[in-house]
Amino acid sequence: TWSTLGGGTNGEVRALTVKEKQGTRQLERKALIRAEYGTQNALGAQIFITKKDEFGAYLIDYRRNKYDYEAFGKNTVTNSALSHDALKLLGQLNFSQSYKMLLRTEYLETARGLQTNTLFGEENKKLGLFQWENLVRPGDNQRLTAGLTGSLGKGTVTQTGATSTRDADFKSIKAQVEWQYIFGERNAFTLAANLWYGENTDYTTALPQYYRAGNAEARNVFPLARFLIGADQQALQIDLTVGAKVFFAQAMQPIIGPRVALDFFYPGYQGTLEFERTGQIPEFDRYFFSPVYQSPYRFFQAEDQWRLAAKNNFRITKETHVKASAGLINYPVYFDRRLNTATGLIELAPMNYRAVTAEASLAQNFGDDFYHDTG
Repeated sequence: TWSTLGGGTNGEVRALTVKEKQGTRQLERKALIRAEYGTQNALGAQIFITKKDEFGAYLIDYRRNKYDYEAFGKNTVTNSALSHDALKLLGQLNFSQSYKMLLRTEYLETARGLQTNTLFGEENKKLGLFQWENLVRPGDNQRLTAGLTGSLGKGTVTQTGATSTRDADFKSIKAQVEWQYIFGERNAFTLAANLWYGENTDYTTALPQYYRAGNAEARNVFPLARFLIGADQQALQIDLTVGAKVFFAQAMQPIIGPRVALDFFYPGYQGTLEFERTGQIPEFDRYFFSPVYQSPYRFFQAEDQWRLAAKNNFRITKETHVKASAGLINYPVYFDRRLNTATGLIELAPMNYRAVTAEASLAQNFGDDFYHDTG
């Protein structure tokens, strides 16, 4: 989760999704009712349904949460208009051993009052996502993945003491393809690329801004060693991945970075040590739904991200995995939250983001390449 961008007093601003990834061990059907009390009081409901058959696996996930909210620098308003709806539909279809297809669509909405804000009184944000991915195996030693992902985010704010509104939107579509060729003992060569087109309009200027960007990547896996350990002669396998990734975007500096990973495989365990530098346009929905007044952004520079991580995956059963990881990330962001006392609005200014991260989750598999991760 990205709940405290900047720390300090900004840590009082909580992301809506911090505690919405409930549902540990929701294997088939479960309705979850949650009530909690604190700075951000919540009453919510979740329905999570999955189904698996020979042809595919399917997921329906719906969440509804109602909050009281203590805004940064503002007083708590009981039963404020802050709410959150989320609907996810996901299906993976297995047409044959050589072709699989994944379809995913999501709808998110949040609406709230901007509590005694001097300029705006109400805010509503909606986001729709659609993903279509295809996995083709031309042969036993080849794998081709291709797909499209589209998103449409729309926001409105209503002026205080008036009925007029201002609109903002963000539209994007991304095409991606990856080809992998496996040869030798355990060598695997991969080529991947994506092309991204986006357009946004903010509340203030009402002028559209266009984004054209992409990534190209090449990497190869080299088998380093294989040992037989213990009385059972179980194999410990060590692989090295070396690659490079190039990010390019309209009117932005290109970013070229290495990707290096050391993988360990042992029955019931997989571990990874990795380092990479990547460039990307910020994931706007991460900030678009944060519980402060923010519009879709006007990007002037890509995120130049450096990341070092250690990941562990413990296989409890064939379908159930426990994951734990720790990492260090560093990149520039342009979403520092500062309160403008003259207007009562949260303003944005450049900053650098660094963090030591730790994550743990329980992942439950329902089908090949399809699982629910609790977070």
